[in-house]
Amino acid sequence: MTLYNILPNGSISLKNREWLLLVLASLLWSTSFPVIKAGLKYSSPIELVFIRFLFAGVIGLLILLRITRGSIFPILRNRTIIGLGVINALGFYLQFTGQAHTLAAKAALLVNLYVIFVGFVAYWVLGERPQLYHILVLVLALIGVSFTIIGSYGIHETFNAEGVQGDLLILAAAFVWAFYIVYSRKIASEYPPTVIMAGVMFWTMIPLLLMYILLDRTFTIPIKAVWIGFYLAIFCSILPYTFYVFALREIEALPSSIVLLLEIIFAVFWSFLFLGERFKLEEILGGILVMSAIFMLAIFETRNIMKN
Repeated sequence: MTLYNILPNGSISLKNREWLLLVLASLLWSTSFPVIKAGLKYSSPIELVFIRFLFAGVIGLLILLRITRGSIFPILRNRTIIGLGVINALGFYLQFTGQAHTLAAKAALLVNLYVIFVGFVAYWVLGERPQLYHILVLVLALIGVSFTIIGSYGIHETFNAEGVQGDLLILAAAFVWAFYIVYSRKIASEYPPTVIMAGVMFWTMIPLLLMYILLDRTFTIPIKAVWIGFYLAIFCSILPYTFYVFALREIEALPSSIVLLLEIIFAVFWSFLFLGERFKLEEILGGILVMSAIFMLAIFETRNIMKN
């Protein structure tokens, strides 16, 4: 099946248009990794992530007010939307903190392991039993992660290296976002995608505001961090998340996650081009194993869907 099909009237079919939106979302999200790395030169992780979602949360609230004509409370009281916001806040805090200590390109690779974790989180949350191939791809992915994290430092220096601590925080963020994927599917058909996006952005802002108040002691925000946070809010939160939730109305969570793996390729390219980052041989081997595990998962899932 091609990425898009042209209908007789010259338009693009709805479902294939949603696949295109996923590709665009992955492109926009990929820019966040080098931009975050650059922003951390001027700001602390909690400050930068708070600025990002201060903009995104306020804009989300304004969007809700406009769409619902003031009737925002049924949306903001929705427990799934509140839960998604809290999960999102935790995941982003872990990612930003981890990126302060590791490569942007490696962060993009490790964060996308959430697609491997989805099958196991779905078992805990929804009671969906993992298949044998879920276990196989998880083992392969963990071997790849071992090469990516341990190989570049050596076994004796692994837990003392600052970069490894950052890598482990990124892995924790990936695990948190697996929960996000599972729960987001439950609400994708209840509200318009823009409404869901706006509600989640607002409820992501609230816990990050509390964390910023508790963890930051300076409360002085550099102007460059403000502009970087604004970019992240619009082009790496509002727009791609809207595209993503809209696509989930027709595309299952796991296939959509696999398409979003283009984010890794894009992010590595931006990081190499603009930040001058380079992988060591062990990190390249680990990255190949991780990507192989994810593509194997895509093949197994496709076959499983076809059988059913």
